[in-house]
Amino acid sequence: MYDPVLWTNLLLGLTKRKHLFIILLLWSFNFTYDYVTTDFETDVIPDMRLPWVHFFLGTPFILFLFYRLFPAFRGIGHFGLTILQLIGIVASILFCTHLLHLLWGLDPILNDSRQMMSVHFRLTRFTGFALIVWLFSEFLLRTNKINQVNGKLALIKISHDHLTLSPHLILNMLNNIAGKSSVYSDELYQDVEALAVLLKESYKDPMIPRSVYEEVGIVSHMLKCVRGHKTKFFFYLNIRYTLPLEYYTIPHLVLATLVENMLKFGQYTDRDNPCEITVSLTTDPKQHIYLVCSTFNLINPVKNALSSGHGLPTIANILNHFHGPDTFFELHETMDEFSTLMIIPYGKLEDRID
Repeated sequence: MYDPVLWTNLLLGLTKRKHLFIILLLWSFNFTYDYVTTDFETDVIPDMRLPWVHFFLGTPFILFLFYRLFPAFRGIGHFGLTILQLIGIVASILFCTHLLHLLWGLDPILNDSRQMMSVHFRLTRFTGFALIVWLFSEFLLRTNKINQVNGKLALIKISHDHLTLSPHLILNMLNNIAGKSSVYSDELYQDVEALAVLLKESYKDPMIPRSVYEEVGIVSHMLKCVRGHKTKFFFYLNIRYTLPLEYYTIPHLVLATLVENMLKFGQYTDRDNPCEITVSLTTDPKQHIYLVCSTFNLINPVKNALSSGHGLPTIANILNHFHGPDTFFELHETMDEFSTLMIIPYGKLEDRID
């Protein structure tokens, strides 16, 4: 069913009583301005009964405009019947005005037509004004709805992109330990234990904030899965911090996705050029806190592909969603090497302490 004040409630969050007050206030302002300017132009001493009569007679008219006539333009209700109702209301107002003028003896009988046309002109002029107000409110309402829908779609998209990191991460970890001996060993037990941790972490709700400490732990388990069965594995994880890692958050699996792509496409058997990921939580001279993460690896010519790896193109969007537009993420790729740089600002140290 059509709610006559739905547009106002959605746009301004007003109650019906407040909405009615605003309409009547517009109506009173119009008549006050109308009568004051008319009296100055004609040098006629105003009869104060006329504004009040026209105000009360015009009230059902203006309410009908907002509640029935203007919404009918959008196809709400039967437009033909609405027009007939409008004609009936205008005719009733003109008849009542004509009758009161006769009863009060304000004008000669021959001058009644002029008075009726004056009232008709006032109603017509305010109809145009009311239509502009209604169209503007409809424009704001539709714009607001579009922005709400776009915001929800953006949230759904970022959630989808974030959720896609988990299955790719697990599949690549399974691939790294596939083919190992099924005979029990401490190394195999540690690999399975590390994989169990990754499975548990990967399918947690990505919208829940994760500390840098937790995400670094996931990276450590990933490297543990691979290091156990590689004869040559030169992959270094460097952690540098002057503040507690537990107090600062980072989107879930972002660090793990960087490492996953390094394992998938990188060359980690060269002692002289090892894969390296460095995570630093530091402050600058102005006491601004930053998380800086840099990665470097040579590209494995056998695994080399045109793609930079799953998840990397979406990391910038994920960082922007969780930490705002001041975040920075850049990847650099040549024929032989690949590197990334990620910077997340956390604000000033004194603000974090407060």
